[in-house]
Amino acid sequence: MTGEEIVSLIRDAVDVAVAEKSSPVQAKDKKLLHGKKELARALSVSVSTVSRWLAGPSATLTSPAVIRAGKVLLFDYDLVLEQLKDCEELRWNKRKSAS
Repeated sequence: MTGEEIVSLIRDAVDVAVAEKSSPVQAKDKKLLHGKKELARALSVSVSTVSRWLAGPSATLTSPAVIRAGKVLLFDYDLVLEQLKDCEELRWNKRKSAS
């Protein structure tokens, strides 16, 4: 295999990877929620609960589930659910209330 063929294969692989990342189909599949109020409504919790999940160095909700652009907050709903499911503090609260 020549150097040109290797370079061509690498370029093709990069083009495919870029096309997959910027695919409009992926963007349509994501459910993005705008703001704390919309997320709170979707999860049936209060806005102050969402604020608490975002606050401090040990925040429950972090990037990539939370997209911050200045004062605008966007939430990837599926990633938020994953992060909440994995949260030890929330599991502890459930166990405590079940006793």
